[in-house]
Amino acid sequence: MPILEIEYIATKGELIPGDLAQRIADAAESIFNSPKGTIWIKLRQLEADGYAENGIPSTSTPRPVFAKVLKRKAGDESTLRGEAMALARCIAQQMDRDVENIHIIYEASAQGRIAFGGELLC
Repeated sequence: MPILEIEYIATKGELIPGDLAQRIADAAESIFNSPKGTIWIKLRQLEADGYAENGIPSTSTPRPVFAKVLKRKAGDESTLRGEAMALARCIAQQMDRDVENIHIIYEASAQGRIAFGGELLC
């Protein structure tokens, strides 16, 4: 059930490739060991002028990718370490970005906090 919200900083005029979300979802299947139809990707693009880093001119900042991950159970630290690296590499490859510019943010476990179709996830 992993839900990934991916937001990336784009260069001026860059368009989201039409199949990018699907490619990431398909590539992430083995990382999360999830059956078909259970990894959901929400992909958003933010123009470069909507992103800044302190002390660095906007023309010199990298184009980072921020991926929030929501799972039924977040997992222990050692599991998340391996998963985060695999996911960062996966996203970097699919988006043609450097791994060091892929940032993974894990949300708290979804169990007991989220309802799908009105049914609380237990």
